[in-house]
Amino acid sequence: MDILFFAAIALYVFWKLREQFGNVGEEEKKRIEENISRRKELITAVHNQVISIQKKITEIAESQKQADEKLIASIEPESQEPFRKILLSCAISAEMFMQGVKSSFEMVIKSFASKDKETLRMLVSDKVFEAFISAIENRTSQETNLVSNVIAITDAKIIAVSLVNTNATVVVKFISKQINYVTNKDGAIIEGRRDEIKELEDVWTFTKDLAVQNKNWVVSAT
Repeated sequence: MDILFFAAIALYVFWKLREQFGNVGEEEKKRIEENISRRKELITAVHNQVISIQKKITEIAESQKQADEKLIASIEPESQEPFRKILLSCAISAEMFMQGVKSSFEMVIKSFASKDKETLRMLVSDKVFEAFISAIENRTSQETNLVSNVIAITDAKIIAVSLVNTNATVVVKFISKQINYVTNKDGAIIEGRRDEIKELEDVWTFTKDLAVQNKNWVVSAT
């Protein structure tokens, strides 16, 4: 918008200069012609830049659309239309949704291991939260600690989607590489290994009430 504003100013100056052009001497006319020429070049440059930006925006939007269609096509046919409606309601792309659930997956695992109850409370449903708290309290009573590191999420795929009224449910299968081990109160490893990377498969269910604005997707089953 700033570029267009300055272009409008340049056009106005150009018009005013042309008004006065007949009342000045040859030397002044030459100077005015040079100013007009520079402003024409500026207007042309601004126009080309606007066209270039619009072209890039169109290309990005088309690329995003193609990526979304490819992702949606990988879902079971009966789940495709509900998923489209969910994306439309949330005003997000399929890629944004997948990035969100991947981030949630990593945050939940990290928070569960570090006993971060506050973060877990935001990311999971009441039922899952109660189960996690029970496991955390059990670890605390046994004076053990869990160390979990997600090295990489090698695959994440939507395997089921449902939309009942405004209640959205998306089931995602994650394949990840993780390091998990348990230590005692002295820091000695009593289960697992610090250097062992395992490939794990998890199926998590994410839910959201689309009628509630700014409500996060939460993990309702693991």
